[in-house]
Amino acid sequence: TNIDNANEREFFNQLSYTVQSGFAKDLKIRARYSILRESDVGANGYGDTNETRIFVDFPIKFL
Repeated sequence: TNIDNANEREFFNQLSYTVQSGFAKDLKIRARYSILRESDVGANGYGDTNETRIFVDFPIKFL
């Protein structure tokens, strides 16, 4: 495998929303879609992958 000329590209889009008031105030929801393209899939490569992730961040406030 010749990794000297290998290329790797990654693109991602992300949407985010934060709740402004109420019980869930400051709750953040993020959705991310990623695309990874590799020209040379060797022992350490993952190849071409598409990935969708959902993140939920809910801060807990202690008194």
